[in-house]
Order: sequence, then structure tokens, then C-alpha cells
Amino acid sequence: MYSDIYEKLDEDALNLRMDYGFFGNYVDVFKLAECLGMILIPYSALTTEQLASIADIDIKDGFTIIRNKGDEKKYYTYYNDNSSTGRQRFTIAHEIKHVVYGEEGFNEEDEAFADHFARALLAPSCLVMLLLKDHNFSELLNLFGLSVDATRNAMSAANNRIRAKGMELKQYEIDYIDYRNLHKNI
Repeated sequence: MYSDIYEKLDEDALNLRMDYGFFGNYVDVFKLAECLGMILIPYSALTTEQLASIADIDIKDGFTIIRNKGDEKKYYTYYNDNSSTGRQRFTIAHEIKHVVYGEEGFNEEDEAFADHFARALLAPSCLVMLLLKDHNFSELLNLFGLSVDATRNAMSAANNRIRAKGMELKQYEIDYIDYRNLHKNI
């Protein structure tokens, strides 16, 4: 069951890349969030009192608050702009999953799925697998704009998959690679 959920998250992340025209290795999650109607608010824009209330609930990286404005939902995503750029990007990608799936209350499992989605959006296994043979750790970190931890996780996921199934790609991954190749020179 969980493998089906993770595969669906992988597919949805690639579809999101295609839907919004991200055919390079690097996904501008700030732009993607804006396209999805998310309002991004860095912690540095908050008052001392607001920051204290975040500290009380132990949210260090970021969170999203959903407000209903008539028939429309507004997504306010707060993120720690004092963390590394790679960490900020991962946090925004994580929050994108919650918004895309319309999640309002989260448990540990939802958070694990959002982390998986963020990795799949920022560094899809199919791309990492293809790039592993010609690129080292530092190059992959820069190609995808990830943090050190996220790069390790992406490489580990790709290597585990290669060990388990070789270089075989799913149809949705082939479709994405074809999409990338078609748009490479545009």
C-alpha cells in the first residue's frame, strides 16, 4: 500500500513539473508556489510576538495556514528565511504538497508523505538516476539546488532503486523525460 502512495506522489510531482513548465533540473518553488496561489511570508517579516507564537508550537522550518475567503481558499505559507536556500526550497516544496492535496490537518504520516513529495518534486529519482553516472555529489547538489541532506536522500533513493530494479523507468517518468527533451531547446 505505501509503495503505491509513494509512486503516486512521484507521479504527481512530475505532473506538477510538466503542468507548470519546469523542464530543467532546478524547480523554482517560489514561482511554483505563486502559480498555485500560495502567499509566501518569510519569518523575517513577522513581529516578535508572532515569532514567539511559532516558537511555542515548535515550527522551525515552515507551515501553511488556509483561510476561506468566500468561495476561495487562500494559502499563507510561512517559512524560515534564516535557513539555507536549499532548506527553504525543500520547506516550500513540502508545503506545496499540502496545498495541492488540500490537506488542512496533518499527522506524522502526512508529514512523511510531504517530505517524499518535496524530494520527488525537487529531485525526481528518474532524473537523479540518469545524472548519477556523470555527476558527483556536489554537482547534483548544485544542479537541483538542494541542501546537503536532501542531496544525500535523493542519491540514496536513486541508488536504492537502481539496485532493486535497474534503470527501468515507469511510463510517467518516460513521459516526463520525453517532455524535457522536447522542451530542452525552447
